[in-house]
Amino acid sequence: MAKSILFIALYFFSFIANSATIVPIAIERQLQDASAVIHGTVIKQNSVYRFNQVFTEVTFKVERSAGLSYMDIRVNNSFALLYPGGTWQGVVYDVSGTPRFTIGENVVVLVTKSEVGYVPTNSGLAKYNLYRKGGEVFLGSSYASQNPKLNAIPMQHFEEVVKNSIGQRLADNHSDKTGSSKAKIVAEAKEKQRKDGREIAFISEDLDENKPSESTIIWPVILFALLGAYSVMSSWKKD
Repeated sequence: MAKSILFIALYFFSFIANSATIVPIAIERQLQDASAVIHGTVIKQNSVYRFNQVFTEVTFKVERSAGLSYMDIRVNNSFALLYPGGTWQGVVYDVSGTPRFTIGENVVVLVTKSEVGYVPTNSGLAKYNLYRKGGEVFLGSSYASQNPKLNAIPMQHFEEVVKNSIGQRLADNHSDKTGSSKAKIVAEAKEKQRKDGREIAFISEDLDENKPSESTIIWPVILFALLGAYSVMSSWKKD
């Protein structure tokens, strides 16, 4: 617990220290610092109080991602990140240098996994807006909008850099948690077992979601058997 609180304090003060000295850096370098990348729409943001600190929690409806595991995605393909600052009990805690989000905007965000959860990579530099020009999609930094190198990044180039840095393509590589996702659970459980070198709880590899279970098959058989027995007994009583 003490370790987590210390980490929060260091993380919080690093935001304050860096807010006045954030220097725009190449997207290739930024992605080296990131754990994952998400492309989605902001659907909610609210202030939370954790580890004696006020944070803003931003929730996205994820369209595509790279570097996230199945467990990082919440119900309905939502994903949340935290950054310091917000409004708590009527008091505004403003931390400069942090990204700013608006409900409904469609963005790309670079995130880093920490002890408090996922946080924006390199503070405000983490957020990129999307726009079209000449039929092509570009990314533009919301923090360094005047920097030509960060304000006109072709999506195709960005996706290649993500693949090289994160090790995955930016894609819809997770099922909606309201639907079928058993195959992904099994795959990630096996990967965890391979990396940890230890046994894990058994997970069935029968991934045919449409195949009826044994109990589904057995119960009708039992029911028909009982009906048959009842019919035979009824005919005996009539005789």
